[in-house]
Amino acid sequence: MTLVINVLHKDFSLLAADRQANANGPTTITAGGLTINLSNGGTITGLFPKVITTANCTAAVGSAGTIAEHTYLAPFKAAKTAEVGLDAVRDAAYGFFNFTERERFLGGEGQMINSSITSFFDVEKDSFWSFVISYTRFVFSQDVYARKANATAQIFSVGSGHDTLTKKIDGEEIERFTASIAESWSEPELAQWLERCFENVSAENKSVGDTYDAFIATRADPLFRPLVRSP
Repeated sequence: MTLVINVLHKDFSLLAADRQANANGPTTITAGGLTINLSNGGTITGLFPKVITTANCTAAVGSAGTIAEHTYLAPFKAAKTAEVGLDAVRDAAYGFFNFTERERFLGGEGQMINSSITSFFDVEKDSFWSFVISYTRFVFSQDVYARKANATAQIFSVGSGHDTLTKKIDGEEIERFTASIAESWSEPELAQWLERCFENVSAENKSVGDTYDAFIATRADPLFRPLVRSP
C-alpha cells in the first residue's frame, strides 16, 4: 500500500515515497499523544513518514508493507553511521523468519511482503549504494546496486504501486529520463518527474497517495535532506 522510488545516480541518490497510510477494518492508531479510531478503516496522509534517515543523515531508507513489521525503524533512526543503519534493516528482515508459523505457509496463506530501499554514499569508495531488501516470515531477498562513474542512473521501486508504475511509466520513458539526467540535472527537475510518477500511479492505484516525501544526498553534500522542489 505504498510506492517507494529510488533514483541512484553517480552524483546523487534520491529516495521518495507517497504519504498515504491505509488501514483495513477497525483500527486504532497512536502517534505520540494522538490517538485515532477508524471504525471502518481508511486512509491517513502524512502521519507515518515512509522515508527516514539515520541520526546523522548519512543513510536513508524507504519502507513498504506493514508498519508494525518494520522493526528496524527505531534502530535505523538512532544509527550514527550508514553501515549501522543498513545492519538494522538487514538484521530485522533476516530475523523476521518464524518457523513456528509454518502452518500458514503450508496452508498457502498470503503474507504481506515488506520491502525497503536503503541508500547512502560510501565515502571510502566514492560511490552511491542502494540495497533493495524484501521479506516475509519465510522469504528473504537482497539486491545490491552501486554507482561511481556510471553515466546512466538506475531507478528502483517497491511497494503495491510498483506494478502500476512500470505500466504507467514504461521502459522507454525511463530511458529518456535517465538520459536527460546523465550529466546535467536539477532538483526541481527531479521533483517534477516524481510528481508525474506519483500522480499517474495514484490515479489508477488508490492504495498509493498522489503526494510524496523525498530526500536526496549528493556527491557535493552526501547527507540526506529534503529535495528542493522549486527554483
